[in-house]
Amino acid sequence: MTTLPPTELADLASRVFGPGWQSALARDRGVAVRTVQRWAKDGISKPETAEAIRAYLQSRTVVSVPAAPSVQVFGDGETRSILTEAMRRIAAEIVVSSKAAGWSEEEARHALSEAVSKRTGTDGK
Repeated sequence: MTTLPPTELADLASRVFGPGWQSALARDRGVAVRTVQRWAKDGISKPETAEAIRAYLQSRTVVSVPAAPSVQVFGDGETRSILTEAMRRIAAEIVVSSKAAGWSEEEARHALSEAVSKRTGTDGK
């Protein structure tokens, strides 16, 4: 039984370290690159190791949202629909990043809604 599947490991580690995550994770955790390469291929089956690596990566996960999202406009799109689409994309990235950090989608959406309410002084509507 794999307690940290390769796909989850790759998702968490690449969010923390980027494309060169295998070497960076090995260096940070003081293990051989070959060990991390094996984890990347087979996952981590030892429960203690899997939980330690998962907790470490989740604690280092950073949500990155562009300050000025780039939205491509095709045709004569209206400003409101363009901004709505940009906000949907940003919200989706926040939810994905939050889930990678161990939050449920519901927790992420609730926190996002609260943040908007506090920023605008409204109930989020």
